[in-house]
Amino acid sequence: MKQCVMIEVAGKPCHLFYNNQAMFDLREMFPGEGGFLEVMEGDSRESYEAMLKVFGTLVKQGELARRHYGYDPSSIPDIDRLERLLDIGDWVNIKNGIYAAVTLGINHSVESLEDVDITLLEFQRQQEKNV
Repeated sequence: MKQCVMIEVAGKPCHLFYNNQAMFDLREMFPGEGGFLEVMEGDSRESYEAMLKVFGTLVKQGELARRHYGYDPSSIPDIDRLERLLDIGDWVNIKNGIYAAVTLGINHSVESLEDVDITLLEFQRQQEKNV
């Protein structure tokens, strides 16, 4: 899935996805001018805890997107448990993954509609209604 950023955390792959739902959830969690990106800056306990909340939100959206596209379900990491396993390298890795996912989500571009098969599109819509 090209919309997700895959990172490894505590030996497990995690897919981070910054979509509209993640954006709104994070705005509610971190209201204000700088939002979650500003709160994550630095190396304080507050920035670490903010990073974990952002990570939890993006990894949840990544897993939901994977399932939607038919990938085998994987578990969503338990942030409280994961918090005890993380080291400084994981902190940096997660933070970089978050920045990459946000950048990818914001810069996501839609491919040209000229190449869309209208019949296939209608079929997919019917399939979604039947689910």
